[in-house]
Amino acid sequence: MSLLLSMDTPVAAECSTVTLLSESNLSLVSSRIAELLETVGERVITQLPEAGAARCESAATLRVIWITDDHCVSAFQSLCKLLQQSGSSRISICMILAGGAFRSPEQRGDAQRRMQAELAAAGAGEILQLDCGLLTVDDSQVPEQLRLPRWLAPLLPASATLPCLTAERLVQVLAGEFLGETTQRVGQFRRLTIPGRRSSLRQLLSLQKRRSGLSHTMTAIAALAARFGGTLLADLTLRLLCRIGWSWARLLPQTVKPRSARELLEIYNRWSWPDLQLAGWNNGVVHFGWKFPGRTVVSTSASGRCLRPGTESVTVDGGLPLKQVLLALQKVGRSLPVVPNFSWISMGTAFFVPVHGSGCRVSTLGQTVVRALVYDAAENRLLRLHRRDSEFRRMMYDRSRPLLLLRMTLQTQQPLKYSVREETLQNPTAEKLLQAFADPEAANVELRKARAVDREVIVRRFDAEPAITGAGDLPRDRLGSLWDRIEETPLVGTLFHWFVRTFAFHVELLMTPDEFRIFWKHHTRLPLAKIQLRRMLRDGIENSACCNFDCICADLFMLRGKRHVFTEFITEHLPTVRTNPGKQSL
Repeated sequence: MSLLLSMDTPVAAECSTVTLLSESNLSLVSSRIAELLETVGERVITQLPEAGAARCESAATLRVIWITDDHCVSAFQSLCKLLQQSGSSRISICMILAGGAFRSPEQRGDAQRRMQAELAAAGAGEILQLDCGLLTVDDSQVPEQLRLPRWLAPLLPASATLPCLTAERLVQVLAGEFLGETTQRVGQFRRLTIPGRRSSLRQLLSLQKRRSGLSHTMTAIAALAARFGGTLLADLTLRLLCRIGWSWARLLPQTVKPRSARELLEIYNRWSWPDLQLAGWNNGVVHFGWKFPGRTVVSTSASGRCLRPGTESVTVDGGLPLKQVLLALQKVGRSLPVVPNFSWISMGTAFFVPVHGSGCRVSTLGQTVVRALVYDAAENRLLRLHRRDSEFRRMMYDRSRPLLLLRMTLQTQQPLKYSVREETLQNPTAEKLLQAFADPEAANVELRKARAVDREVIVRRFDAEPAITGAGDLPRDRLGSLWDRIEETPLVGTLFHWFVRTFAFHVELLMTPDEFRIFWKHHTRLPLAKIQLRRMLRDGIENSACCNFDCICADLFMLRGKRHVFTEFITEHLPTVRTNPGKQSL
């Protein structure tokens, strides 16, 4: 991890010559890269010198850019010959792998590792590998690797997208990572993933020029076939090609799951982050239908490996699911001070959104975080944050910055046993409900109302005492315990997520006491099918809704077709109310 992030910003060299090699199937983008390199002051050589010919560049440094893909490596022998003939004391190579983004170590294969070893043996002191999306001359050109006829466009599913990287953006990466005098140690190998922005496969094919009347005819036939199930057949074909890893079809999945912190940092870097969206376990794409046009979702759920319980704390990777952490803590006789109803979320989520339960002393998982290891992609630096630091308080819940949480340490406590006191209130006022949260004896307080038009509000107060034996309890009622069981049953979980995305509208309001009074005054005329109320305590976090005062959290559920009534109410009565960004339907 430290090697990957140890580079300084390169300093421009006084005089630089670059040898540019490429495969024949990437000639157009190679020519464009050569033009752009010359505009930034580089001298570009695209023809290898004949044997015995004098070299035009300084013998001190040899820089080579090699553009290739998985299937065309004809220039590799020429590259090795160039290195063997060179008398340079320092040799730097940049391998640009067109269409190579998001491959796992197994997919990279032994052949590529052998090539790296051969280059190092030939004298390459620095090897930089850029795994890219499909390379394009510019946004108006179709990638050379995409060899499909234009008339297929009507058959292709609208959801099919591919990451594409323009020559201009690639040259910006080269200028920042490869060209100039870097501080890399001799023998160092680095890999970065630069996928580019995702573009619709239909849109890419439409960039091709129509060549004949036959193309118009075939387009009409394809459009007709699409009306009779042709799109479904095309979709199944693309899925099959993707599954077997065929050429550019490997890039079709819009969610990737790196399996280690190193892979995460290779993918999420200062050049790629604008085209990526980080997500954890069961992200909003799955449950709430969130969409990120043009971006690839990078899930941290497969990268979580570190789980180290201590006597009073636990250190975890950001991608670990909360459920796994709870089970591990039970084995050592510890628990977290607060637990949400739904525990199939990634631990790193707690740093970016208020993951809460109904605790009266600690109300969010974020309040238990002691230390955090964070990568700031905008500034290309690793940060070790402690809760008492001002930078910690600025960065927590800051979703505007490209931050990747790698690891964090949370406080733990002795397991507790809970007993529940239940009370039913008939048509209570807002003041009565606010008083219910102020119970000094309760460890957790939660209020539920089945429908907005109902009169009854159920108040559940959880009293806690140390667990003498066993692992203790979680402060959940029967309905709260249901969510984990749904997620643990794959078929039921899939159907549940589909129902929420398709028919439901889910939102969580974070209200000041005054805003809650307004909400409660008018809530009976809203089409709410569930109201769940909790209190979130003041936390002093700069980007938190509870920075300066306690908030009332209202978890609301309604049918999607009636959400306009709710949104109109918010616009009229609570225009400045905050919402929990982790619970929000589109």
